[in-house]
Amino acid sequence: MRFLSITALLIILLSVPILAGQQTREAAERELAEIQKMIEEYDLDWEAGLTSRLLDYTPEERRQATGLVLPENWREIWAKHLPEKPMEITRDLPAAFDWLDSNKVTGIRSQGSCGSCWIFASVAALEATFWIYRQEVHDLSEQQILSCVSQGWGCEGGWMEEAYEHFRDYGSILEPCMPYEADDGVPCTEDECEVIANITGWVSIPNDVEQIKAAVMEAPVVVAFDVYSDFDGYWGGCYSHLGGGEPEAGHAVLIVGWDDDICNGGAWHVKNSWGDMWGENGYFWMKYESNCNFGDAAARLEVNHVKILDETRLPDAGICNEYEYQMTVEGGNPPYEWSLAIAGIPEGLELEPSGLIHGQALYPSSNYFSLQVKDSSEPPAQWTKFFAMYVIDDSPCQYCGDVEFDNAINVLDVVFIINYAYKGGTAPDPPEFADVNSDTNINILDIVYLINYIYKSGPEPECP
Repeated sequence: MRFLSITALLIILLSVPILAGQQTREAAERELAEIQKMIEEYDLDWEAGLTSRLLDYTPEERRQATGLVLPENWREIWAKHLPEKPMEITRDLPAAFDWLDSNKVTGIRSQGSCGSCWIFASVAALEATFWIYRQEVHDLSEQQILSCVSQGWGCEGGWMEEAYEHFRDYGSILEPCMPYEADDGVPCTEDECEVIANITGWVSIPNDVEQIKAAVMEAPVVVAFDVYSDFDGYWGGCYSHLGGGEPEAGHAVLIVGWDDDICNGGAWHVKNSWGDMWGENGYFWMKYESNCNFGDAAARLEVNHVKILDETRLPDAGICNEYEYQMTVEGGNPPYEWSLAIAGIPEGLELEPSGLIHGQALYPSSNYFSLQVKDSSEPPAQWTKFFAMYVIDDSPCQYCGDVEFDNAINVLDVVFIINYAYKGGTAPDPPEFADVNSDTNINILDIVYLINYIYKSGPEPECP
């Protein structure tokens, strides 16, 4: 009887349609057909497909799991972080720009069935900003905010400033210390973890294409927008909504770039938090004119950082002349400490902790090396940058005592000084190169000094 009961149960289970999450494939296909019909009707610039969002969740679950809930006075709160003066765009913005091209954006994550997009967008911004300005790559914990800021309600939605405040006042910890569980009932254990990253503040950005572009050039920007049901099926192209109806919910995402030359008017490139089986490997393009209020509540995070200002190619050094160059840095808390991260500085030159490169190169060469600067913060902000320096052959060189100007100090220089001082010979050029004992006179004392140097290991010539 026990065997028969199990067999009967298996038959019953196999006769039930297999579900992907809570959504049947048939239901997902019906939704997809409706979306594709709308895209064709309005001749939109995007494609729909059977995304993980359609397959894994019912429409109701998707509404609950989007997650952005702006407070009624959000504009008032957000406006407090606007710059005192409107941003002046003083440089020409490129037609296209993307932080992905310079590999400064961390991987795609999934918020799952929890309405925590506001956390994921905020954490993604912090990770990218730290990568850009601190050159530190971290996988930071979303669960920390879910448990320690919004315990008991975070999966029902929140907004980004709650996360920003915690980043500023407490700091952010690593993902392995509080791994994501998509559950706002998980206890807060951040005090058991090391704080890895924090922010000094954030800057609100008006919902204006040029203003947001200028901000994105500094670091990826968190924005809010209205989500319609068709967005769940986004597969590629430049999304916009023209099908009417009411938005399902609000959503928070991260702008990482833009392209003015695509999709008849340009679009933003955006990182989402719905996993890499949705959209274009987890990203999407959003038209500037999307009818979704895209760009509301925009903000860019600010972190304590230092940045090396010098050009990648440093001034050339010569083998005949003393070299002196002071490295420059901005940001952070001085004093700064410089060090050689990857060797390759020309032989004969030294890097002081103050950032001064000095000395005399020994021979012509092409040199490639990396310098690092740290500020006095705890932990320190640091910046590393690669440089090139070329040592050129600017010989023949002339040194103190080399009055013959043959790149050597020997008996010929002694004879030259004797002829000049006592036989009316040619004057040294420059004259001070014959004053090897630096007493402002050229006489027998200089001749003796030079002989001692050449033949008796005496002190080096020291001209005025």
